[in-house]
Amino acid sequence: MKHLPLIGPATVMAIWLGLFATPSSVVAGEKLFLTGIEGGKSDNFYTFLGLVAPLGDNNLGDGWVQKYWLDYLGYTYNTDQRITAKAVGVEAMLGYQTSGPTFWAGVFTGLRYNNTSLEPDDPGNETNGEHIWLKTQFEGGTNLAENWKTTGIASYTFGAKSYWLRTRLKYSLSKDLFTGPEAVLMGDPNYQAWQLGWFVTGFEPLPGLKLGVKASARITEGTDDVDGLVGIELVKVF
Repeated sequence: MKHLPLIGPATVMAIWLGLFATPSSVVAGEKLFLTGIEGGKSDNFYTFLGLVAPLGDNNLGDGWVQKYWLDYLGYTYNTDQRITAKAVGVEAMLGYQTSGPTFWAGVFTGLRYNNTSLEPDDPGNETNGEHIWLKTQFEGGTNLAENWKTTGIASYTFGAKSYWLRTRLKYSLSKDLFTGPEAVLMGDPNYQAWQLGWFVTGFEPLPGLKLGVKASARITEGTDDVDGLVGIELVKVF
């Protein structure tokens, strides 16, 4: 079995200094910082740090952008035995965003470095170990009616043949506060899972900092597990 590298505070700091140290001639306008964590009592969890910044004279939501992502995740699946997978991933992607009065959309493509550890070893899982893959992602949203919106994200990683799709139906409680259901489908050739939950997003604990919370249940194909998960997300434009 190939083990995950140890990632300590110094390593994370070095990665993020590299991500933020983009020449001023390349980045203009506002930047979007995202972070969050989701998990429960099971081995299913996900935590991430992300940065989206415009290129040149472009702006968020209107033109070319760059996206950087660092994540750590865990999940379980069954073969003839129960397998626990944990993975560290780093992404660098180029994207294009557009928006209007009632919609927004974006498409990204780039590279993902992934290091997956399996316990016990699963020789049939081609994601095991270190890989660099091509990844693409689509995201967008639109107004449905007064106080109602829908948003969606769909990503696919070539080589790993992995996918992740999420859709949210958002009801406006106030100008910036939204709530509603979400559905997630994820997997690769080794496993597939469905996740249904509820979210509330748009709290502002500090000026310019948006906070969201959610709770969900995950069902993994081939198991009898129904895992309860809770999560928190933070978004800041700066």
